[in-house]
Amino acid sequence: SDLNVSKQNNISNIALVGGFEITQIMSNYPDLKYFYNSEWKRTNSLFSLTKSFQTIEENTLVSYADTLHTESSLKLIDKSKINVFFDSNWVNRYENRNDLSCECVKNQNKRNIGEFSGLSFFPISQMSLIIQTANKILLNNKKSTLVDLINSIASDQINYIDLHGNWTEFDSIQDVEHFKFGTKAETLN
Repeated sequence: SDLNVSKQNNISNIALVGGFEITQIMSNYPDLKYFYNSEWKRTNSLFSLTKSFQTIEENTLVSYADTLHTESSLKLIDKSKINVFFDSNWVNRYENRNDLSCECVKNQNKRNIGEFSGLSFFPISQMSLIIQTANKILLNNKKSTLVDLINSIASDQINYIDLHGNWTEFDSIQDVEHFKFGTKAETLN
């Protein structure tokens, strides 16, 4: 999981924001820091992220809980910029894919460049911009997503990282079956 990748890369200050059935997760991972989104039924990923804002004091890696990434993906991060991981092969991931069925990352021309893979990196130097932009977006729509935030930030401040399908999410058994971590042993683990 992304939690294992984080630990392997000496990322030790790990927090989880959740709502639905968070107590089950807490019992399985008691060493993590938790933030509870009591409004989880009426909000989305961006509102949840803001629950952790008051404690962010360093560069921050943000990952959806239902995604998996390889350790090699983290090596692509430019620590001076906001980093957004996306997949330009998103249409082929599984059947019936279209712009309405994905969280689409947009470039400076507001064109869809791919599906957000659920992973981003926020340098501490950009946190003020991120917090201001998130709060402004949420004033208009509490159901906004992390992608809404990403697509609202000037593209020259973002390092877009195309994973070309080298990630997975737990939304589809077909997607997970095609994902490989590297060696057969690493994938089986």
